[in-house]
Amino acid sequence: MTLLSELGSPHLNFNSEDAMHLVGQLAVQAGPARQRQDTLGDVHVVFKDVSFCTCLAEQIERHLHIIRTN
Repeated sequence: MTLLSELGSPHLNFNSEDAMHLVGQLAVQAGPARQRQDTLGDVHVVFKDVSFCTCLAEQIERHLHIIRTN
């Protein structure tokens, strides 16, 4: 959820070392899984939500478009 809200920020700058640390930390977050059969930890359960994944993909695409045009 934090990654999605940060990607939506107009002030996120991927040239910033702080931004890269934030994205890196969020990407590797792990934790216990509620169910042993699940490969995702509790913190990753949001990736099972279709609307979250759609919003995340849109935000990533928006940032990629900005990068491509530069």
